[in-house]
Parts: sequence; C-alpha cells; structure tokens
Amino acid sequence: MAALPDGRHQPMLYYFWTRTRLFLRHALLLLSCFSAIGLVLGPEWPAFQRPSDQIRAIVANQEFDFLVYELDVLALKGEAALVEGDGYLDEAARKQLVLDFVDLIGQIGRLEGQINLIYTDPAITDPEVASAELQQQLAEARAAAER
Repeated sequence: MAALPDGRHQPMLYYFWTRTRLFLRHALLLLSCFSAIGLVLGPEWPAFQRPSDQIRAIVANQEFDFLVYELDVLALKGEAALVEGDGYLDEAARKQLVLDFVDLIGQIGRLEGQINLIYTDPAITDPEVASAELQQQLAEARAAAER
C-alpha cells in the first residue's frame, strides 16, 4: 500500500477508485480514437452511395417476393380443390373459360405496354392524364381477371 504524506496508509477503496478512474480515462480515450478513425475511414454519408443501393431503394416495392407468391398459389390451389368448380363444366365450357382468361391476360399485358409507352415518351408532358382512359380499362380488366 502507498503511504500518505502524513505517514498514514491509503485505504484500499481509495486505491481501487483511483485505478478504476485511470482505467476508465484510458478506455474513453481509446474509444474516442477508434470512433474518430471510424468516422474518417467509414463510408460516406448519406447512405446509399453505391448505384446498386440506390436502385434497390427505388424498386423495393416492386421486387418479386417468391415466398408470398408460393403461399398465395398454395392457398388458391387448396381453395380450388375444395370447391371443384371445374367438375361442373363440360369440356367445351372449360376450354372456352381458359381461352377467355388467356385473352384477358393478354389484354392486360397490352394495356400495361401502352401505358408504359406513354410514360416513357418524352413528348408527353403529363402522362398521367394521357393514360387515364387506359388506366381505367386496365383496372376493369384486372378486376375481371380476379373474378
């Protein structure tokens, strides 16, 4: 133990707190140094400086979610198996139902293509107004496909 100037010995607790303060001071100094190095060498801010991150942020809502798709398909197949609606139709009616549905899906694709052409044409100043009628037709076709 270290002696005080008057000859008395320092209590152990005082010695412990002195060492603890010294340790904490050094730890804080090291933490500050590492933080400064991290800020200097770290990536630039704001985030998403890489083009791939920017693209992912833009198309995040349009990415394909395979798990949700599979679960929806399984639910639809289960529902169709329980209802057995195709068992009540003759062969000609089933064929016509499928052909009508394929035609409707083709119509939806054509409408989406026309709308995309309007939005990508630089000569059209307000594509939302220019494609309003096509948007309405597309909404009706999608509603018909859902039935």
